[in-house]
Amino acid sequence: MIGPSGYAMLEEKTFDTGTVKLNYAEGPPSGPPLLMLPSMTRSWKSFLPIIPALTPDWHVFALDYRGHGKSGRVPGRYRALDHYEDLKAFILQMFTEPVVLLGHSMGSGMSLTFAEEYPEKLRGLILGDASLDQDLHIQKMTTRVMQRFYTSAQRLAGKPQEELEALFEQRGTPTEDAEEISQLDPGVLEYHAQGRLKEYLEGLSNPDFHRITCPVLLIQGNPAKGALLSDGEVEQVVSEHPNISHVKIEHAGHDLGFRRGELEPFTKAVLDFLETLKSHA
Repeated sequence: MIGPSGYAMLEEKTFDTGTVKLNYAEGPPSGPPLLMLPSMTRSWKSFLPIIPALTPDWHVFALDYRGHGKSGRVPGRYRALDHYEDLKAFILQMFTEPVVLLGHSMGSGMSLTFAEEYPEKLRGLILGDASLDQDLHIQKMTTRVMQRFYTSAQRLAGKPQEELEALFEQRGTPTEDAEEISQLDPGVLEYHAQGRLKEYLEGLSNPDFHRITCPVLLIQGNPAKGALLSDGEVEQVVSEHPNISHVKIEHAGHDLGFRRGELEPFTKAVLDFLETLKSHA
């Protein structure tokens, strides 16, 4: 059991997709299922600060992707479609009733793909700052700055946690990410470090919101602070689809406040949206 001070009690378990064993955390069965999907390089623990607000009314699950956290490694098989197939197996085998998906970045992208393929399996969709335009996303993620960032991250991935903590402390940067980076397979970052985003995303396409029938919440960061989801993307989608609502967090970039611990706007947006799902259940 995992129970840091102030956090709801969670239990880590293992799910076997047939290809890889995935680590996930599960909270008490307090209500309908809600599955949390982190951004790439992060583990399920990135959601710990907001989980206590969710467990009183929802049966919370949070997943580690292949190559992340305590999940198994699959060398050479870390494309977006590989991660998506794991997610699909997890949802279809774990849940007998419609589930709410709460994703951040990569987690949002996979949630959209699942919502198109299996609309009847979802109660609601919460999408945290993921670009809705694949070409625009590739353009943003293959700049020299981003390739240097991912190359540096790849060099650090998998190193001992103590070594990373000492390095971060020496640099004067926060040390809380050391555990996640130490548990990350460097191969996860290969496509991004080499600028092979088109190959990484092969098999996936831009979302078709006409195929998504459940209520959707877009949570956007501030593009001026590094958010991926642009104002233009939001305006177009929200104007065309009445089942989509939108919240913009002005003080945060792509991280939506997670890295600075400024999660009150994000948490409020999530809880307000979930309340509407309960009232329409």
